Amino acid sequence: CLSYAFYNCHPDSFKNMHQILSYLVPLKLLLGYMPQQELLEKYELDDLSMISSAVCQGDLRILRLAIDENEQKFLTMGLMPVLEKLTALTHRNLFKRIYIMHNSQHQLNLNMFLEALKFLDCDIDYDETECIVASLIAKGYIKGYISHQHSVLVVSKQNPFPSLKFLRS
Repeated sequence: CLSYAFYNCHPDSFKNMHQILSYLVPLKLLLGYMPQQELLEKYELDDLSMISSAVCQGDLRILRLAIDENEQKFLTMGLMPVLEKLTALTHRNLFKRIYIMHNSQHQLNLNMFLEALKFLDCDIDYDETECIVASLIAKGYIKGYISHQHSVLVVSKQNPFPSLKFLRS
């Protein structure tokens, strides 16, 4: 309904479009649709721009900072539950970057993920890291399985990280 409202809103109704996008962008992010930066700039959605950027880059620090800085606004709007769920998508993008940095190897040591999370100031241990990876697999964000015996994530050779879509203006 929000997409319909946005696409059928009068182009000169800046305030209405801004309000619609304030709800639509976080929901689309949750579904894996990344908004275009120009769209966020045009409607002055700087707080959502920072969140979108953090999710795309897999930067949990920036995501937490962006949510914390605007927490009262997001609470008032009722968006906090949606924004908290973006953490999983941010983990997925971080792990995809690690996969690419290691020349797209199909077996990745789980300790690499743990070290990346610790680098981003996450207070986390190995078991929690394994749980995060298992959750991402269960949600379909990663195609693969965990080999507990070898402490590795074995990813599919074809499309291990399903593509995200892009929200058009």
